[in-house]
Amino acid sequence: MARWGSQLLLRLFATNSVALDLAFNWRVLGFAGALTLVTTLLCALTPAVRACRGVPSDALKSVGGVRTQSGGMRAADVCVVAQVAVSLTLVVVAGLFLRTFAAIAAAPLGFDTGGVLLVEVNAQRANIAAATRFAAYEQIRQRVLSLPGVAAAGVSVIEPASGDMWSRRVEVSGSQMPLMDHSTGPEGFGRTAAPLPVGEPVTGFNAITPGWLTTYGIHVIAGRDISDADRANSGRVALVNQAFARKFLNGANPIGHTVRTLLVSGPPPREIVGMVADSVYRNVREQSLPTVYVPLAQADDGDPLPAPPQAVTLAVRARAGSPAALTRSVSAALGEIDRNLSLSFRSMTERISANVNQERSLAILSAFFGALALLLAGIGLYGVMSYAVTRDSRRWPSALRSAPRLALSCD
Repeated sequence: MARWGSQLLLRLFATNSVALDLAFNWRVLGFAGALTLVTTLLCALTPAVRACRGVPSDALKSVGGVRTQSGGMRAADVCVVAQVAVSLTLVVVAGLFLRTFAAIAAAPLGFDTGGVLLVEVNAQRANIAAATRFAAYEQIRQRVLSLPGVAAAGVSVIEPASGDMWSRRVEVSGSQMPLMDHSTGPEGFGRTAAPLPVGEPVTGFNAITPGWLTTYGIHVIAGRDISDADRANSGRVALVNQAFARKFLNGANPIGHTVRTLLVSGPPPREIVGMVADSVYRNVREQSLPTVYVPLAQADDGDPLPAPPQAVTLAVRARAGSPAALTRSVSAALGEIDRNLSLSFRSMTERISANVNQERSLAILSAFFGALALLLAGIGLYGVMSYAVTRDSRRWPSALRSAPRLALSCD
């Protein structure tokens, strides 16, 4: 059963974000065997010891009937009540986990996950100089966009719902939010487990190419999208989301305002040219984070990207069918550009599924053990009730035989 259960767990929780060690363990088997032996001995010895305490003459007098042992029945009732209470507790906990998982799974993401293929491109081993990486990433996007079956494609530094975080303290023109001491310097780029400080002008960043918003289905509410004209030698621009406008401008239209990262070098501000809808940034458990989107071609100005990244994510939207069908053609196209590029493929649906894997695992396991506990409680309750009914049914014939005698004595 352990081997079968292990295979079932692997099918349920097969994901790159969870590591399961299901090797056969003799210690676990020994503990389970010892626990089974102790339980069997206790269940067998308890009625035997109770029977040894009885008087033989009472046993002979009880022939044809059942001798009542109220103490034993009371103990059995207490055990059954405790078992049912624990089982109901497990069921309630399982229901809470299921409710949490359902709420997270139904939470709006702000983008369309269907039909999107994610390609993690790592240029560490490729023959691409740091100064030409942004141009190479744009070449990759254009090459993939020309493939049959591709509806849209875009490159970004941060992949939505990946757990990665790239944040900066910012200053927004026209904002009334007070600034704080930033002598410690900017936050780092990459993974961070620390929560964002409450009340500080901190926002998330992402560097994207034209077509990235279209690929994910993120709508532009006001202004314009990033275009091919937004180059390193053109005006510095940025897009912001609705959460950014609510936090820094009290919900006012951010078009025309400027945003500047509070770096030691003091980079020039960027003009906000568009506002997009809110979407998930780090994971599906968090509310929409105030986010600034900058053109990837302009991110080499030292603001806000520290250096041209060696790894980016290429998002590809399929015109129809499963996005996995594009894996072979995309891989071949990128191989033509540079065979030393390291590629990793997965669909956006798989990414979101892995993002909620912890809640799904807790919900499934708690529901399984809650149902198992209810089954065991039902078996125990049936055993106690069956014993009580059998005991009382053996008393009925003697009670019926004594009924005429009681009537005669009354006369």
